[in-house]
Amino acid sequence: MQLKVGLFRGFCLLAAALLAACGGIEGGESTTTPTVMPVQVADGSQGGGIEEPVDGEFPSFQPGVGAEPVDDTDTALSQDFESESASSYPVAAARSGGRSPMQPRELALAPQANVVQLGALSAAELTSSQDESGKPSDEMQQRLVRTGVGRRLSPQVSALTRSEGSNWNWRTLPDGWQVGSLAVNTGDAKGVRLGLQIDALPPEALLRFYAPEATTMVELPASQVLARMQAKQQAGALQGGSTYWAPASAGSVGVVEVAVPPGVSTSAVRLSVDRVIHMVMSTEEAFDRSTEKRREGNFSGACQRDFVCGGATPQVADAALFLDFVRYDKFGFMSNYLCSGMLVGESAQTNAPYVLTADHCIGTAAGAYDTDAYLFFRSTTCGGSTVDSRYALFAAGLEYLYSETVRKGADMALLRPFDGNYHVPADGLTLAGWSAATQTGTQAVVGLHHPGGDHLMRSLGFASPARSSNFLRVLWHEGATQGGSSGSALLNAQNQVIGTLWGGFSACNLAGTAGNGLPDEYGRFSTAYSRGLRNWLHTPTRPLVMVARTGHTTGPRELVLRDLRASPLGRTAYQAARLNGTANGLSEDDTWRSPAVFQPLEYGTAKIVAVQDIDGDGRDDVVLRRPGLFGTETLSVLQERDNGGGTETGEWLLHARMDRSIKVLGLGDFDGNGIADLALYDPRQRLMQLVLLSRNGSGNYVPDLVDFLFGFTDLNGRLITTFAPVAVGDFNGTGRAQVLFRNSRMPKEAHFVHWQGDTLPNNPFLLSVGALNLAGTLVATPDIDGDGRPDFVFNNRGAIRYSLSQGTGLAFTMSAHQTALTALPSGFQLAAVTDVNGDAQAELVLRRTSNGEIRIASNPGTGIWTPQTVSLMPSP
Repeated sequence: MQLKVGLFRGFCLLAAALLAACGGIEGGESTTTPTVMPVQVADGSQGGGIEEPVDGEFPSFQPGVGAEPVDDTDTALSQDFESESASSYPVAAARSGGRSPMQPRELALAPQANVVQLGALSAAELTSSQDESGKPSDEMQQRLVRTGVGRRLSPQVSALTRSEGSNWNWRTLPDGWQVGSLAVNTGDAKGVRLGLQIDALPPEALLRFYAPEATTMVELPASQVLARMQAKQQAGALQGGSTYWAPASAGSVGVVEVAVPPGVSTSAVRLSVDRVIHMVMSTEEAFDRSTEKRREGNFSGACQRDFVCGGATPQVADAALFLDFVRYDKFGFMSNYLCSGMLVGESAQTNAPYVLTADHCIGTAAGAYDTDAYLFFRSTTCGGSTVDSRYALFAAGLEYLYSETVRKGADMALLRPFDGNYHVPADGLTLAGWSAATQTGTQAVVGLHHPGGDHLMRSLGFASPARSSNFLRVLWHEGATQGGSSGSALLNAQNQVIGTLWGGFSACNLAGTAGNGLPDEYGRFSTAYSRGLRNWLHTPTRPLVMVARTGHTTGPRELVLRDLRASPLGRTAYQAARLNGTANGLSEDDTWRSPAVFQPLEYGTAKIVAVQDIDGDGRDDVVLRRPGLFGTETLSVLQERDNGGGTETGEWLLHARMDRSIKVLGLGDFDGNGIADLALYDPRQRLMQLVLLSRNGSGNYVPDLVDFLFGFTDLNGRLITTFAPVAVGDFNGTGRAQVLFRNSRMPKEAHFVHWQGDTLPNNPFLLSVGALNLAGTLVATPDIDGDGRPDFVFNNRGAIRYSLSQGTGLAFTMSAHQTALTALPSGFQLAAVTDVNGDAQAELVLRRTSNGEIRIASNPGTGIWTPQTVSLMPSP
């Protein structure tokens, strides 16, 4: 009996979404008679039972370019974390955030703002607020300090602040931008934080906040502000969910300014001010009174010492943060508070900054978004009042990741800059190291903190275990802590974080010249680390998502890792580590980065189905399936591609509205235009379909759905159901991709289906036959030997073996089986088979499921491949 490759023209049941490509279907199923193309093969089978492809037989589309899919749900935290630690290290400005939000202000170009008058707080309200903010710590209590009280504007006053009214002055600048502003006068505040209600705001706009006579301002993109508001509302903020809290400005008058680019109407701006924070103390006031505090005990007290006092200053001081945040009580009343914090890094030094502070300061997702973090709030000399020139807003809004309360843990919280928006000054900054070792004895320690809202101070003392196993007890012999010090870091002799401040009895003595000798308590870093911080700070615990070359066109690929746990909003962050030429560690330059190409993966639902260079530019592209409309899915691609000399990143649609049951068998260039095409397979009907991809003049993909399905049929046009597709690639050297079919009746026979419809439209498929001798389950089809053709990697009862493609066309053969690994190392799984180190030959990427350890085995040419552990730590 002859076999055919059957073509089913006009038959668009492959996917509901393909209706548009087929012109739509009305009524019942199509009754078009199949067109049969006869192809001579040796088998005389009459068909038989339907067989699904065995596990692993879709190797060309698995994550990691052909391998078993990585299971990132089985990573168990090892209990052996005592030896884990990280060292402090610098981060250059070029590694992150970019332009500072604190910008010089051109007074001549600013519009004259109309002022809405609120009037001063009553004497009783002001006294009460100041007493509450400056209340001393007379018991073991939390060391945050209230710096301002919330004031709600009446509906009548708030109406005067609406941008769509006549209260805003709009001015057109020489460059075509339009700028409007409004000021709110609080009477006698030390500083002002404006609470905005944003009904509409063009994402291209800029928001600016400043005091009327200030020569500097905070300038934020509207897109960042809108994203922060959306995230805050998704976080379930019960109070203030619709309020955007602007960064604080000094003095009693706060100004909000909106700038819109040419072509954007000012009518698209609809916002108002409905509440303000009336600051009763400010950072500027702290600096103004810096000298007096040494003599009179104002602010933090005369016993406090600037961090620069006493000789050499540790570099880790550059990681200290001043945290300014809004909090609501159960009745909805708002207040402004400040705490201290510390920037910490990951064990692999990926340059990703995390913020460590106390849970009693910022312990909720909604509260984190109302937090502004400032860097370099400090004097430049011991006892001086000159502000560090690098003083800057590091991040406007933080994202909550993890915390534990004082009752159930170490009173510690881990945050990170919201949506990757943060600023590193031109001179760089430092990410602090940490130690997960459990302290059992007494050791010398240093505390870096902002007592009483003052600039950075240093306290010296000794730490020992407290009664509670979650805390350390600290006695100071120089300095003390007080309100505002909460959340500050406790450092050991190696300048590693070992705790954060909960509360205490310490303070300056009555004379103000020394500490009172009473203890403070710090939450143990080791406790919080073992319970949750390790998920983010110990990089090897992260699952390996893919191996790809995204930011480069030559050389080694990158290991792309993902947070083990998503944030409460479902956001996951991705880090890419580029390997060196031997694939045993990181390259010396450009090692860790957060590629922009992965940003669309940080939110929403997506499944990675392919990692492959689709357009031949040398960069691997990432093909995704996303949920679509009416029970369908879409296929899209994430890319970094050249655009006019620069690099453009984004997500581009490949195929819309595909039925969920359809599988992406793989990608290959079937039509010879240099761009890989999609091969789709419907396991219910045992039929395939091609989507041919090209590019239009704008460089975007144009999908062309081939208007028929195909499969193997007999002379009577009946499907032979023992045939199943297993891979896509140019296996027999024709220069175009083929679909490799497997016949369960004759498993050693390979059937290669070629597409040639562009040259022979009436006979679009060509079938060639070769030997497929695989003793095991096919798991990958990489190019093992660098000849440009896919080879075969299979699992033979735990042993990893491979066979090379040889011959062409009908003369296709496979080399004798060779063993790469006699067995996978205990606890490891095969995560990817691809060229990792850039030598044009594939390596085996292995990952230990318990702790995320990665090993890579390279082909030695002959003999067994030896897996070597990859160091994710940069070279010293």
